[in-house]
Amino acid sequence: MIIGWSSLNNAASYANPLSTYFNATELFARFWTPVSVDLYDGTIKLNSAPGGGNSRSFRCLDGGVQTGSIVTVSDPDTSVRSAITGTWPASTSEADGQGKTLHHSLVGTPPFEICNNSIVYQNNDIDPGIGLYSGGSPNAAFDTATTTYIYTTFFKGGTGVASTTEANWQIPWPTTGKFKRVFILYKSAASALPQSIIFTLRIDGVDTAMTYTLPSLLTTNSQCYTESTLEAEITSAGQLVSFGYKKTNAAQTASFTAVYCFGFIAD
Repeated sequence: MIIGWSSLNNAASYANPLSTYFNATELFARFWTPVSVDLYDGTIKLNSAPGGGNSRSFRCLDGGVQTGSIVTVSDPDTSVRSAITGTWPASTSEADGQGKTLHHSLVGTPPFEICNNSIVYQNNDIDPGIGLYSGGSPNAAFDTATTTYIYTTFFKGGTGVASTTEANWQIPWPTTGKFKRVFILYKSAASALPQSIIFTLRIDGVDTAMTYTLPSLLTTNSQCYTESTLEAEITSAGQLVSFGYKKTNAAQTASFTAVYCFGFIAD
């Protein structure tokens, strides 16, 4: 299940369903999945009714194209549960246009509202029961000012939401299981990222096997990285999960934007 929380104003907007904000630019709200999933259920809940003659509608997009049904909340309702049909195919590259978003549109002038959404999906992949956890930001830069790790977490990322203090970003994981499958998209102006970047999933402050060296961006503005075989295991509930990244050459400056999505299979 994908669960999100967002604030809504009186303008059409887009959201990463795993994040906490809507954005007027669809590209800036996209996330990418390392597996293919079928969408089949969902709920939209607003903290207040849209008001007489007003409504808010939501639909899932894949690469900016609608997939499945439109869910509409009209006055006096504050929530709606509806079958959300369609498929989000596995992301293999940014060029495929396979970024996933939740689109919000409106009729009239509803009040500023808080939106809670849940989308139920069935994994359509070779790893049954896999859940998806996303983070990063496609429009806020990570500043890699040091060759020591800078830490962040799932659901968040970008300027102001990462630091060298890992304890601030560790999530106590509630169940045993294993992380498997990853999609990472990172961007920078060509030649502005002259060195490789190391990304790693960490458990209890230790690098796991899910550690990836991403090539420099010398002749292109973006690259994606996918991997499906490495695993990182949670052996007891409550272990601390975080995410670290660092540059490899202290003499070179480098900043970039990134979004990432990991799969997790509970025991």
